[in-house]
Amino acid sequence: MDILIEDAMQYSDDFRLVNAFPPARFLPSVKRTIVLTEKLKLSLEECIGRHLTSPPSPNCYAHFLLSQSYPRELAIFSIFEVFALGLDSTGSTTLWALGLLVHNQEAQQKLYQEIREHTTRTEKGIVRADEVGKLEYLQAVVKETMRMKPIAPLAVPHIAMTDTVLKGMPVAEGTPVMVNLYALHYDPKVWDEPERFVPERFLESSNMFRGKRGQYSFLPFGAGMRVCPGMEVGKLQLAFAVSNLVNSFHWSNAVEGEKPDLTEDFTFVLAMKKPLEARIVPRGI
Repeated sequence: MDILIEDAMQYSDDFRLVNAFPPARFLPSVKRTIVLTEKLKLSLEECIGRHLTSPPSPNCYAHFLLSQSYPRELAIFSIFEVFALGLDSTGSTTLWALGLLVHNQEAQQKLYQEIREHTTRTEKGIVRADEVGKLEYLQAVVKETMRMKPIAPLAVPHIAMTDTVLKGMPVAEGTPVMVNLYALHYDPKVWDEPERFVPERFLESSNMFRGKRGQYSFLPFGAGMRVCPGMEVGKLQLAFAVSNLVNSFHWSNAVEGEKPDLTEDFTFVLAMKKPLEARIVPRGI
């Protein structure tokens, strides 16, 4: 299944092309992606189906979805979205955070100091999951990473449910609608120096946004009724991973004076075009 997920991610841009230009569905690459998606769907149905036939365990997400009378297909996709896509997106965003911290050593040091001063940690030096929420600078680093590197730059395509008008432009019922989150997150009318990694902009003491417009200019998980169902899990996983990786290791340039390449690769998720290269030195925990 991992191979199917990886292949589906690799060719997922074809679906974005079809959403923008429907005739593109006849391209060979799109047909290949559809075949891969169907294989992945069948594999998921088989895997999750075996689980659903067994007695439900406490707090089982799959059984909960079915108990709410959701269609089986929707339940299966929701599970895939939360766990399969969630793991891939969390891993990619963690790499972005580490890469940005290699580029910005001062921010990395601030984060390390906050972790050391405001967490108890386990006997093995692991930052506890129930403590990451109180680390203000950690949360700022996570948010600034998601601002600069939104995992789904064009969000998930939606469909207009009725005829409507958007800023004077008619939008017919059934029209695919995509939101450019990447552009929102780099809007200079909202963000000071949007190209710079500045976690401080998300601290309570700072003037994070300019005016009311700001609340709609940071949407890494989307918004509204169709917001990412794995949002809270994703934020916790990301904060937990980044805090422990920075607490345990110092991250710096692999080659003295040469910062790692952070070129972006636009697929289903915003990934690094090249693997992150860094010098990783264990800290004295």
